[in-house]
Amino acid sequence: EWQAEGIRWVKERFGDAAIVGAGNIVSGDAFEYLAERAGADFIKVGIGGGSICTTREQKGIGRGQASAVLDVVAARDRYFERSGIYVPVCSDGAINNDTHIIIALAMGADFVMMGKYFASTEESPTERVT
Repeated sequence: EWQAEGIRWVKERFGDAAIVGAGNIVSGDAFEYLAERAGADFIKVGIGGGSICTTREQKGIGRGQASAVLDVVAARDRYFERSGIYVPVCSDGAINNDTHIIIALAMGADFVMMGKYFASTEESPTERVT
């Protein structure tokens, strides 16, 4: 509800000049809530699959990334058929190598979050640690 209220607040004040993403979610129902009811411009998918995510251990919630992406993408496609509005989906979590990027995109994600992927490169501004 907090996210929905925040999205509505931004949209009321700034309209389409502000692009607002929402998430992270793991279900089609959550997609419908944030996209259809709240007006999110894109949705991030993933709880518990990220390299530094401790949500599963601390809160006891989460879902496998592939299952979450497939469920949310199906909801996105149904919403698009009903409304004509396409809401992009970001797969956020569990991207550890090139194969994971390809799999996320093949399952229907429009883009991926790549924090760990870039953090481990030579060009990263941080020191390398083990």
